[in-house]
Amino acid sequence: MKLLLFGGTFDPPHKGHISLLKNAIAAVQPDKVLVIPAADPPHKAAAQTSGQLRFAMCECFLSVDARVALDDMEIKRGGKSYTYDTVCALRKKWPDAQIFMIMGSDMLLYFKKWYRYEDLLHMVTLVCQNRAPQDVPQVYRFRKQLEEEGADILLCENAILEISSTEIRSLYAQGQNIGALVPADVEQIINKNRLYKAQSIKESTEI
Repeated sequence: MKLLLFGGTFDPPHKGHISLLKNAIAAVQPDKVLVIPAADPPHKAAAQTSGQLRFAMCECFLSVDARVALDDMEIKRGGKSYTYDTVCALRKKWPDAQIFMIMGSDMLLYFKKWYRYEDLLHMVTLVCQNRAPQDVPQVYRFRKQLEEEGADILLCENAILEISSTEIRSLYAQGQNIGALVPADVEQIINKNRLYKAQSIKESTEI
C-alpha cells in the first residue's frame, strides 16, 4: 500500500496547500492520503490557533480526492510534533505500507535539522515541490546530498501557488480580503471565530 502523508501546522490551510497536495497525489498515485495537523511544530513558533479549529479547517482537503482522510494523532499526542514519532506510529499501524511524505522545497532544505532525520530518510520517500524558481539549483544540490545518505526523493516539477499562512494571517489582521487565498469553508471558520484579529504575526516557513 502506498500511504501519502501531508503534515503541517495549517494555520490556516490555504490554496497553496491544496495545490501541493493535488500535485503530490498525481505524482505518487497513493492508495491512501493522511492529512495530519501538528500540535506544536518543532521548527517554528507554536500555532496561535487551537488544534480543534485547525483540524476543522483541514476538512477543506477532503474534497481534493476521495482517498484523503484527516488524522488528529499529533494533536492528541500533544507537545512537539516530531515527524519521526508520527511515521513510527503509522508504520506500526500499517507495517507493509510504503510511506511518502509531502514537503515544499523550503522544508527539504531545512531537513537536516529535523529530529532524527537520518532515520526518517530510510523510513519514507520525500515528495518535494519547489516553492519558487530560485530554489531549483539549491534543491537539486541538496537532493544529491540527501540521496548520498540513503534518501529516496521524488521531485515534482509542477508549479505550486506561492502563498504562506503567515501572509494570510497578516492580511486578515489588517482587514484585507483573503477569499482568493483560502477555500470558502476555511474563510467561514476564520470569520466565525475571529481568528488572527488581535494576535501578533510571527515569521514562519510554513507553506
